[in-house]
Order: sequence, then C-alpha cells, then structure tokens
Amino acid sequence: MRVLALSLLLALTLSSSAFAASYQQTNGTIVDPIQNTFGGNHPYSGIDLAPLANPRFADLSYAYLAHMDQNGGDLVGSIFVGADLSESNLRSTRLAEVDLTDADLSGSDLLFSNLVLADLTRANLTGVDLTGVRFEQATAEGADFSGAIFIGAVHLGSVTGVAKYGEFTDFTNAWDSVDRNFKLRFPYRP
Repeated sequence: MRVLALSLLLALTLSSSAFAASYQQTNGTIVDPIQNTFGGNHPYSGIDLAPLANPRFADLSYAYLAHMDQNGGDLVGSIFVGADLSESNLRSTRLAEVDLTDADLSGSDLLFSNLVLADLTRANLTGVDLTGVRFEQATAEGADFSGAIFIGAVHLGSVTGVAKYGEFTDFTNAWDSVDRNFKLRFPYRP
C-alpha cells in the first residue's frame, strides 16, 4: 500500500513539472520551468514564452520573468499581477488589456508595443523605453514612470490615474501631451 501511495505521489509530481512552461531570456537562455516571485515553480503550463509567441490570456501572476524575450509576441488579455518582468524585451508586443498591477517592468524595452486598455496600477516602469507605445485608455494609478522614455508615444491624454514621473522622463513628440500634465488627465505625483 505504501509503495502504491509513493508511486502515485511520484507520478503526480513528475506529471505536474512535465507540463510546466518555460521562457526565453534576452541572452537566449531558456528558463524551465518558470518560477514564482516568491520561490518554487509557477503553475502556468501554457505556451512557452519566447519571441513571436502568442500565449494570449495567460495567467502569469507573480511569475519571475526577468530578462524575458517576448519580442513581437501577443500577450493580449494576460495577467501579470505582481510579476517580475524587469529588463525584458517586449518590443512590438501586443499587451492590450493586460493586467500589470504591481508588476516590475523596470529597465524593460517596450518600443512600439500596444498598451491599449492595460492596467498599470502601481507598476514599476522606471527607466522603461516606451517609444511609440499606444496607451489608449490605459490605467496608471500609482505607476512609477521615473526616467521612462515616451518619445512618440500616443494616446497619453486618455490615460487615467495619478502616476509618478520625474525631470528625466522624456516626453519628446509624445502625442496628446501639450505639457507634462497631459491636460491634467495624467498628473504628476512626486
């Protein structure tokens, strides 16, 4: 009976890790399986995360995905609550309707990505390259954009919430930004 119970436990353990997903880092390294920000394997078992991958509507809450390379991928509707996406390559990635509440994207590259209807509540976006990003109707309550680059970003006037940004945040040619307060729709909080 003990042998049967141990065999069943071993089979369940092996099968749960056999279906775990991986992600590709910007240096080409594959991290398998994806880890939680608080340690241990993350339960996500969907499509592996890599350039051009399309794991739409994935729940990657509290996933440790630092240095992830998802260049040109499609993450529409995905959930990254509390996830670590620092120093990641998210260039030209479809991030519409994603939930990035409390996520860490510091130092990431989101060049020409789509953040339409994204929830950036309390997200850390310090030093992030947001050149050419679409922000239509995004929420940014409590987000930190200190040192971020918004060159040519569009629809900033429709962003809601009070966000933080500093003197080194670059709004050059950002659309909908006559001044640094985005017509008071995206006000500054020190």
